[in-house]
Amino acid sequence: MNDEGIILAIQKFRDTDIIARWICRENGRMDTLARNARRPDSPFHGRIDLYHCCQIQTTAPVHSQLHVLKECRLVSHAGYLGRSLLACEAMAAAASLVESITEKNTPIPKIYEYFQQFIRNLDQACITDLERYYTQFEVQFLQECGVLSERLPEAIALKMGTSGQWVEVPDFVRRLELYSNKHLIRQQLSPPLARARFFNHLIRAQRANENRQQEEDKGNSGR
Repeated sequence: MNDEGIILAIQKFRDTDIIARWICRENGRMDTLARNARRPDSPFHGRIDLYHCCQIQTTAPVHSQLHVLKECRLVSHAGYLGRSLLACEAMAAAASLVESITEKNTPIPKIYEYFQQFIRNLDQACITDLERYYTQFEVQFLQECGVLSERLPEAIALKMGTSGQWVEVPDFVRRLELYSNKHLIRQQLSPPLARARFFNHLIRAQRANENRQQEEDKGNSGR
């Protein structure tokens, strides 16, 4: 089975194997077993890592839910994540949301496109961009899953506007978190911890950025 996928999570398995969890363009979420992937001479070496986009070939599972990974060709990687802890946390929040809500082996092509675009948007993103891009991903994703309706609160609708203008809304991150959580819990879905961690750190970073800007403004006005 051939497909294109993005790695959501990886874990060591046995002595030399790796289990990679993917979101794929054609087959949705799936788990694959990459045999001997941790050996230095493995053909998978350097290809299986978080948020790598790859062309893959797998065989269907027989006695387990693990597809066997036969071939893996790297298409792109999110190398910029190594330069920003906050961007890493944004990706972890998005990945955990996808894993907690979607079902395995169910085609979700629109969600794959949203996730792929989110990875591209994070390249060189500043703090304000992180808020915007994550908001766009979460709202589109939850709407596609039927968790959120098309009708959004005014504050979130302003942020999702297509005019290109980013409207400032006080305490927006917390408003988004509370609004989405209410609808997740209503459908008996647990908000991921990685998402809560990202929101908390984003709010701290925004406050630090605002304080720094205020100090700079005071310094400029005193000259």
